Amino acid sequence: MTILQRKVLEEGAAAMPSIDSLDSFFEPTSPSIRELPRVSEQIGDLAGKTVMFILTGSYTRVSAYMMLKNAGVKIIMVHPEKNFAVPAVYRWIHCEVTNIPHMLKMVTHKIQGWKEDGTIDSLDGVLTFDEYGCYPAACLAEHLGLRPSPGPTDVVKKTNVKSAFRQHCIKHGIRSPKFVTIYTPEEIGTLDSMELQFPVVCKPSPGAGSMLVKMLHSLPELKEHAAIAFANLNSSKDIKHWANTGVTVHLQIEEYIGGQEVDVDCIIQEGKICYAAISDNKQTTRPYFCEMGGVAPSKLPESAIADIYEQLERFVKSHGTRLNSALHYEAKYDFDRQASFVIEVNLRIGAAETECLNRTAWGVNLAEQYVRVACGLEAMQCYPPKKQLQVASTNFRPKKAGTLIHQKVPLEVINDESFVGATLYLSEGDRVGLPPESFSALGWLCASGESYEEALANCDRLGDLVVFTVDADTPNEAAFPDVDAGTVSGQSFGRDAASILNDIRSDNRSFADVVDDS
Repeated sequence: MTILQRKVLEEGAAAMPSIDSLDSFFEPTSPSIRELPRVSEQIGDLAGKTVMFILTGSYTRVSAYMMLKNAGVKIIMVHPEKNFAVPAVYRWIHCEVTNIPHMLKMVTHKIQGWKEDGTIDSLDGVLTFDEYGCYPAACLAEHLGLRPSPGPTDVVKKTNVKSAFRQHCIKHGIRSPKFVTIYTPEEIGTLDSMELQFPVVCKPSPGAGSMLVKMLHSLPELKEHAAIAFANLNSSKDIKHWANTGVTVHLQIEEYIGGQEVDVDCIIQEGKICYAAISDNKQTTRPYFCEMGGVAPSKLPESAIADIYEQLERFVKSHGTRLNSALHYEAKYDFDRQASFVIEVNLRIGAAETECLNRTAWGVNLAEQYVRVACGLEAMQCYPPKKQLQVASTNFRPKKAGTLIHQKVPLEVINDESFVGATLYLSEGDRVGLPPESFSALGWLCASGESYEEALANCDRLGDLVVFTVDADTPNEAAFPDVDAGTVSGQSFGRDAASILNDIRSDNRSFADVVDDS
């Protein structure tokens, strides 16, 4: 949190300073970029609506909350404590959302009291921008008799739990990777008898933010990583969120799909696709699949685009009219098989630069449209969407772990004609980690261009000018030696992976013994 953010929080300010003045946000100065529409012509429909959000999500969401406040939306925030969202929030309900029955009781009591004393007239919708808020939001919407958003609880659970999602895909003919699951450290030994085709991808289920997702090229590598994953999952601060689903956290091992990875950002209303836009992902880092940015719109051939949309439509249709949500649909297009495979679906708006990419490339404000859906207002109809501008993004990744002592987005970047926007997540003095200690990013930058290639080149050029200086806490080499600039913060775990590996390799101990000690 920056000094200005702390000041706003401490003073409980009623009005937000301009986003431009926050030193974590950087807006374009180019007239051609600034003149692009940031909201739809129907934004006035939201004036006077009262909307409840479950968890604030990351700091990058502040611009969406401020957009809604400026549109006349009263935001009620259910979150354990006040944070960066203070200037945009009308009322807070301080509550842990990991205890669903307690949350339902507390929120119901607060809403009834506010209706009685005139604080609010009604509650028009419940939703979330946060992955861990999806299931609690669905529970709350059902409890209050509101439009189920992002969908009914059984749909949310089926989508959030990766193994259940894979089974759903098989049942409904939606192409997805082949997979197996293991639920305990003791089952690691059973991997010997499984017919696995390497490389494979191992990931927690449920899970979020690419946490502990790793590509493995051999059975010994897979066994090592599985032991590390189980140990760290058991000590993760996020396990309380996964417990909400009633599912035991387990590991999913699935085939690696080659080809172009894409994101499809969608708005779904009563099972109808109102908006769905495809962007290409840059090559993720290996072996941990940390995202490096993307380009919108995609340059895949029309046949590939059609196949991706066809699989998306199958997924939406499989839930009938029950989805009322934003979707962040992640897929791979395999050129050899000429087929797309869904990797996962997030029942929320994509994180980081997703909103900026969609607003700039296609002129659609995802946050505005999602709130319209949650409130029962008709969403914008633009499927497939029309290109407005070509945009590329970059996510900054670190070479080393340590303390962030300096960061800067120079004026030369902000004043560039191609600059679209940037956000920095950390403050000087914050911890910077590398996978598997930490998986999220320091920030992102977006730039435009006349063509796909020019947008990429402009983004790379401007990204090279952004400065991050880290005081390394060890002399170790970079985790990502092929990456020049960097970021990482976010989820932390109680057990250092290196120490677990050391126990396994040097102490002649079994995987199960090491996990048990954790």
